[in-house]
Amino acid sequence: MNCWNNLTIGQTFESSRATFTRQDIVEFAEQFDPQPYHLQQKAGKESIFNGLCASGWHVCAVMMRLIVDSISKQGLHYIGSPAVAELRWRKPVYVNDSVYAVMTLDSKHEAAEQQVGTIEFTVQLKNQQANNLVEMSITVMSNIAPESSRHE
Repeated sequence: MNCWNNLTIGQTFESSRATFTRQDIVEFAEQFDPQPYHLQQKAGKESIFNGLCASGWHVCAVMMRLIVDSISKQGLHYIGSPAVAELRWRKPVYVNDSVYAVMTLDSKHEAAEQQVGTIEFTVQLKNQQANNLVEMSITVMSNIAPESSRHE
């Protein structure tokens, strides 16, 4: 298991997978992004997306979950994210797409007096064919000390 000191620039992490069901896509759209191509197959087919697709904000919410879980798997305590420097939706996410995040560590900075550091990642969300769906540059905050030493 990694901790802050073991992280290296250029290191990559791959998340677990999440699948978008028709029900997930429609329920999110009904509540947060009620555009026709997120609600109905016919409207999606008639749109530039050529099918029912997930809201970009739904995709980002799932992507965030994958990121947080991946950071935790590395032995880091996720505190929050003060910045998303860049976000690009490259391709739609369709019903039954299985997505995963590939995170590349770009830089890390520590504030030792607070035992907190920031980590900048480039994240690519990919589908089951490894198509690049979303690209994001994100800064996350994490405790510097390993989990076990914070409880002493």
